[in-house]
Amino acid sequence: FLAGYHTAYATIYDRHDYTSAIDQLKSLGQDDRADVANLIGYSYRKLGDYKLSQVWYERALKDDPNHVKTWQYYGLWQLEQGNRDQAQFHLNKIAQLAGTDSEEYRSLAAALDKPPGTGLVY
Repeated sequence: FLAGYHTAYATIYDRHDYTSAIDQLKSLGQDDRADVANLIGYSYRKLGDYKLSQVWYERALKDDPNHVKTWQYYGLWQLEQGNRDQAQFHLNKIAQLAGTDSEEYRSLAAALDKPPGTGLVY
């Protein structure tokens, strides 16, 4: 499992090949795990499929309601959808789980600090 997960992770973050990464992650047969579902959601978000992305973020949080990375990415999703209040809710959740010094908190807080309508790229 770990080797396949690391391959998919590299496909996403090093090669930005989100379509291939989705296939790789689904082929692991563990897409109900928070870490896997979160990366599938992230990949769909990067491809612009916000509906499917939301489904996968929800699946990740169902498996692990304290999955900090999902709260971060889903918060960015909320922000991209114009849901600033929801993004703030996600930020508060990250603060509870990981603290305000965490990378996830700082990333979402920085995105929230930008004015609405700014071309956000994560």
